[in-house]
Amino acid sequence: RILRADDVQYDLASDTVGASGNVVLNEESGNIYLSDAVTYNDKLRSGTVTNLRSLLNDGSRFTAQKGERKDGAVTIMRDAFYTPCELCKIDPEKPPVWGLVASKVTHDETNQRISYRNARFEALGVPIFYTPYFSHPDGTVKQKSGFLAPDAGFKSSLGTFINNKYYWAIAPDQDMTAGLMLMTEQDPLFSAEYRKRWDNA
Repeated sequence: RILRADDVQYDLASDTVGASGNVVLNEESGNIYLSDAVTYNDKLRSGTVTNLRSLLNDGSRFTAQKGERKDGAVTIMRDAFYTPCELCKIDPEKPPVWGLVASKVTHDETNQRISYRNARFEALGVPIFYTPYFSHPDGTVKQKSGFLAPDAGFKSSLGTFINNKYYWAIAPDQDMTAGLMLMTEQDPLFSAEYRKRWDNA
């Protein structure tokens, strides 16, 4: 880990680092954390941050009013925003294509998962819908089991419907998706799809 800042003070006795002004922390994973002021201990593995800006190694990014780092593997952010989209090169202040705003965001690098509390999905800066809890794998995961985003709506032949699916990552070369669709004008519908990749197909 490498910490850079305009001003850095290191207390050897308590193993505490205080830094302010253009603070940049480079992690071994390739993640980069920028902030206005930080206090770290435990060899830069734990601490608190104000006005956090994170750039993860997969290109996604976070911003948060406050942040907390635990054991070098868990980052907790308050009043945070997440987006996997790159900033517009012509107008960096322009809202990204989509993002998530949440009162609390937890990035667990050990379990490779990002979870949100009181989350709001936004498209081009416009709120789309709200959920009290949401989580997804971080960008380091190629394949992970879990529920997919539900699909809901209305069709004259089906009535009001909701379709929820579960993705099962069986192995790197095979997976399965199973789902249940509930409709007001038709009987419930169960669906399943199994996929496998061979060397030539």
